[in-house]
Amino acid sequence: AGNMIRPIEAILWKVLAALIFLIYAATLISRFPSLLNTAIWLLCVAGIASLQLWFFLTQATFFSALSLLLFVLVFGAFALLFDLIQRDKKRREIKSAFAHYLSPALVNKISQNPEQLRLGGQRKQLSILFADLRGFTAVSETFKDDPETLTAIINGILTPLSDIVHAHQGTVDKYMGDCLMAFWNAPLDVENHAEKAINAAIAMIEAMPGINASLRGKFGQDGFQLGIGINSGEATVGNFGSKSRFDYSVLGDAVNLAARLEGQSKTYGINILVGCETCKRVKNTSFFLAQLDELRVKGKSEFISVYTPVINPMATELEEHRQTFHAYKHDDTEQAIAAIKISKGRFSGQLDPVYSLWARRRKEAERNNSGEWNHLHEAPDK
Repeated sequence: AGNMIRPIEAILWKVLAALIFLIYAATLISRFPSLLNTAIWLLCVAGIASLQLWFFLTQATFFSALSLLLFVLVFGAFALLFDLIQRDKKRREIKSAFAHYLSPALVNKISQNPEQLRLGGQRKQLSILFADLRGFTAVSETFKDDPETLTAIINGILTPLSDIVHAHQGTVDKYMGDCLMAFWNAPLDVENHAEKAINAAIAMIEAMPGINASLRGKFGQDGFQLGIGINSGEATVGNFGSKSRFDYSVLGDAVNLAARLEGQSKTYGINILVGCETCKRVKNTSFFLAQLDELRVKGKSEFISVYTPVINPMATELEEHRQTFHAYKHDDTEQAIAAIKISKGRFSGQLDPVYSLWARRRKEAERNNSGEWNHLHEAPDK
């Protein structure tokens, strides 16, 4: 037919194609998933071979794509390998950074999907818990010349408590001497985080007899108790500190209130004090949040309702508690104290210290004769 195969160099086109692939490898390969990058690399190789075949069969034109093909194969393979190494390094860094704060399950989830993690500060709805160890000051004085034993004792307490936080999908923020701080719903979203925070607090209290028994056997020390404060609300979560040293932590008014509630738990003689914002987020649980007071703590301009969890209460006990609280707030002193007296022993005596506090407040108000009774309580500055 007289049709001859026409050879061409197409150097410019090959350089342009190589440049486009180079730009992709330098700028986009780290942003795409590994599987997508592999697919793009294979498509480029197949595309180059197909394009050469198409020109040869339909246009009777031959150009050697060997150099371009080798470039894409070799450079692409190295680029993909480097990307995989960097991704693996990033996963290991994430695991190392969060291994001490999160449960292993959450650490693995983050390392597999790092895009879920925003390391910059962000506003989130969180539940925050402060747990303070009571009875440790005297032990610190006893072992002031034996730091190794003192360290072993505090670690023997904080380790199981931290495990409980992790088991309930919480994040351990920091240890402040004999105090543990934790929060829920960051860095990953946690469903029903308020309920999980309270369940973790209950589990901590239930674990203390076993912890004390272990410490008594090893060091001859026991009698440790916990005071826990829990609050929920919007807070800023992220890396805070300096360029050389920082911590993944939370800041905000909700955090400050949780710390204040932990301090006030001692006032009521109970282990766990829960803020009203946490109470609003809790539904359909095995525990009941019994209201204890309307309180204003230092740094707050308004009064808030505070609660404590009661495990598996009877319906009659709940209604009787509500009636007693109403009498404490609104009835005259004699009627209020009478209602409080018959409440002793309710909930297996869990709230007896609270009932005693109510009675003491009404009697003091009566003695002071300071006018009309006001149940709103102003916490002293501490």
